[in-house]
Amino acid sequence: VAVADTDPTGVAHQYLPCLFYGLTCIDVDRLDLADAMVVQGRRMAAESGGTWSLPLYGALATVVAYRRGDLDAARAEAEVAIELAEHTGSRQAEVLALSVLALIELEHDKVAPARQWVDQATESFTSGKSRLGSDLLALARGRVATAEGAAHDGLEELAFAWDLFVAAKTLLCLPGSALDFGSWAHEVGARARLDVVVDAMQEAADASGLASTRGLAGWLAALRDEDLGQAGRAIEVIRAAERPLDLATLLLETGRRFSCSPAERSRLLDEAQRLFEHCGARRSAAVAHQLANGPITAARAVDGWASLTPTELEIARALAAGLTNAQIAQ
Repeated sequence: VAVADTDPTGVAHQYLPCLFYGLTCIDVDRLDLADAMVVQGRRMAAESGGTWSLPLYGALATVVAYRRGDLDAARAEAEVAIELAEHTGSRQAEVLALSVLALIELEHDKVAPARQWVDQATESFTSGKSRLGSDLLALARGRVATAEGAAHDGLEELAFAWDLFVAAKTLLCLPGSALDFGSWAHEVGARARLDVVVDAMQEAADASGLASTRGLAGWLAALRDEDLGQAGRAIEVIRAAERPLDLATLLLETGRRFSCSPAERSRLLDEAQRLFEHCGARRSAAVAHQLANGPITAARAVDGWASLTPTELEIARALAAGLTNAQIAQ
């Protein structure tokens, strides 16, 4: 970016360096710098009179708002970015916007629109139009499949993406699906899978030193070891990061999955509900409210892996063991 800024001959060559710098800033919890790249990119477009870069920076702004926990702003940015991509043909970053839209629709209990967005993102990714955002796409595909009642398909999506990221040593992509994948492994008793998730996240945390990644790695280790004290310490670590949705999710899952006193469970779930409501994550807020105000067994049926039937749990265990769909069917 600094080199590009010194060239007085034009600005078009600056668009992609600024975009990738902004995306990297999101991955390393520097949302303030990512915001600055959005402002700079849009300023350059206005000064040059060009529109090609506007969808790119719209997608960047979408992810910044989503990570910051402002789902309304993320939706607005994503919708504009997608419309601009249609008009300009500049689709390099549309998977980011489409995947975030799918995740937001799920928070509003709109599964059919979420499926539409995730299918559009998948088509864009597989056709080569856009290859940015594979971690968000994997997460969206897994959650949409689960919301549709096809939990084993959702598990396969997460397992495939996780194995790919680990094999490629793409450490910054791991946190996006680590909580979903690790919680599933714990739910179905796939200890070996959970060990892999914990080890990979610890490697990512050691390499990055980021509060968000360290907190997530610590919480997953606590889940594996059933250590409520360690889970509490991990929550305080991630509290220092600018990731309210991640914090709310850890509070919710701690209240759901750990053995704690009624007063402690209520405190965790109440804070989770407040954070989710502040972010506009209505479905997750409702889950936290139901868990806090009703029997745990009744509340578990409203969400994700906890709603699996005994047969679905057996299928999930078979998937964890590496069996294919054909082998499971036999």
